[in-house]
Amino acid sequence: VTHAFLMQLYALLGYTFRLRTCTVCAQALHVSRCGFSAHRGGVVCQRCARDERVSVADADTVKALRMIMAHPLAQLHKVVVNPVVERQLAQITRDIARWIVR
Repeated sequence: VTHAFLMQLYALLGYTFRLRTCTVCAQALHVSRCGFSAHRGGVVCQRCARDERVSVADADTVKALRMIMAHPLAQLHKVVVNPVVERQLAQITRDIARWIVR
């Protein structure tokens, strides 16, 4: 829930992120492992991530991010994510915070 709160807070502050297509090449995401770049504005496909500094975001993490941004917090408190997704969401929200304060 903490990561959901932070992502929605960032959105309220005007920081929204592309979650359906690669922020570098604009291609639809079809791979299981991507990256996330606050600097680039969202998810980066596996091919483009090779040339970027990104946080790891596997398919389940990208799905979680999409769900977080599509639902009110009151509905998200029941959602349970696996430990890998939890770690990736933690890294992504930390990276966004670092990017914002730069």
